[in-house]
Amino acid sequence: LAIELNSYKFSQNATYADCTMAATQTVLERLGITSDMSDGKLVSGLKNKLAFWGPLLKKMSIGEAEELAIIHAIERAATSQVGDEPTGMAQKLSTGLSFRFVLQTLHDEEVLSEQALLSWGEQRKSEPATSPLGKLFRLQSVQDFLE
Repeated sequence: LAIELNSYKFSQNATYADCTMAATQTVLERLGITSDMSDGKLVSGLKNKLAFWGPLLKKMSIGEAEELAIIHAIERAATSQVGDEPTGMAQKLSTGLSFRFVLQTLHDEEVLSEQALLSWGEQRKSEPATSPLGKLFRLQSVQDFLE
């Protein structure tokens, strides 16, 4: 799979960040996240998927840019909409503790470094509080995790 992603990267003139973002989106889609999924099931499913995908994400993450792309993919999933309505995945990830648990699990599994998480936090501080990304960043659970 790493060879295939590498081939794709070079054939499409993509970056490793593009590849890690796409792989992260695939992992999230394969989890089948719904608005009524429990946080425990979400974390358990993510850990299961990381048993396969984790080494690939780590291998493709040659620097902070790739780790930030992983976080941006999660943000995209948490703010995605169909028409004017958030998707079931977005409803789950944008409320409560879910977004924080995904970040924390990726950190615990050593896919995301502390430095990447702190850099993302610094980037998002200037995001307007009314924007979808600003609201996501300012969730109390996310702030507690970053603290």
